[in-house]
Amino acid sequence: MSSEEEQFTHTLSRLVYVFAERGDYYDAGCLQECFESAWALANSMSAEKPVRAVEEWEWWDLIGVPDGALDDQLLPAIIVGLIVRDSSQRFPIGGGIRTSPVLKLYKNFIVETRNTFYVLVGSGSRKSVEVELLGLLL
Repeated sequence: MSSEEEQFTHTLSRLVYVFAERGDYYDAGCLQECFESAWALANSMSAEKPVRAVEEWEWWDLIGVPDGALDDQLLPAIIVGLIVRDSSQRFPIGGGIRTSPVLKLYKNFIVETRNTFYVLVGSGSRKSVEVELLGLLL
């Protein structure tokens, strides 16, 4: 196998890991029974930011973020998942979403980014993802 073929195979296996393999269990997210309360809390946190609820979510820790690429306040992490509710009705219910970098996690179930609050619904997972792979997905 040539080095180009090896590189392609390696990149492909990393992409399969990102999309097909579940990360480690992450003890965050609100129970379905508590969703309405979590939604109300997220909505009360800011009148300017929309709120979205996400299920089947994953917390991706970004590996290899270049120095200076993120504001000091932002974490090298994003959330991916499926929309179950959107206060702005920008995204369809059941549609996939990938957030911008995380600013803060509140009460272990509300994620804030610069422009949005996300309610994590149900259990989720966490994995490390190489930031260069995200460039291949854009």
